Amino acid sequence: MNLNDSIPDEIIEKIFLNLDVKDMCTACLVCSKWRHLCNSEKIWRKQCRIKNWIKYGYGALDLTYLPSSDKILSRTNVSGTSPKFEYNVEESKLSPIPKWRMIYIKSRFLELNWVKGHYNVLPTLRAHETRVSAFDSDGMVLVSGSTDAVAIWDLDNVILRYKIPIHKDQVNHIQLLGHTVAISFTEGSIKVYDTISSRLLMTFHARCAAEHLRFLSKELIVCSYADK
Repeated sequence: MNLNDSIPDEIIEKIFLNLDVKDMCTACLVCSKWRHLCNSEKIWRKQCRIKNWIKYGYGALDLTYLPSSDKILSRTNVSGTSPKFEYNVEESKLSPIPKWRMIYIKSRFLELNWVKGHYNVLPTLRAHETRVSAFDSDGMVLVSGSTDAVAIWDLDNVILRYKIPIHKDQVNHIQLLGHTVAISFTEGSIKVYDTISSRLLMTFHARCAAEHLRFLSKELIVCSYADK
């Protein structure tokens, strides 16, 4: 009797939902049908939730990014190997790996890099004389702010690109979008800079300090509150 024909796919999938990752990968080797059922988004979303990796499925987290500077790799890599994730798939008649299983694979790869020391420790970034109150980064550029300055860093080369002085006005929130950064200050102003040239593009004034900023397409969403 063929087990695949006697048990409905829905029942097999429910069984797979209760397996751990090791047993599920073993089940994938039994036949192409079981592999297809093991590739259910529901199954791998659950596994990502168990490992607290569910957040990697929402947003623009790129697990493949690695600063390319040889200067960094030569003196800060703990193991001397690159943690860059590469996945090369040969031509096959098998169904492709779905989104949530790929997220699990990438996240597990990243976790093992941390455990084995396959990572790069960047030099400490120093530009502020006072406590940093806000920062944002897209992996290539980092913008930080305090009560004395706004600093724009080039993370690829680990250099301070610009330091913009401010006068006793704390930075509340920073939001990056491409080559544009929006910065809110406690006195109520919101300034938008070009991260390439550090040029001030525009300034907005609000009745109270903006606590959160968010770019939505070409619009800037501002959230603030005021005591009555």
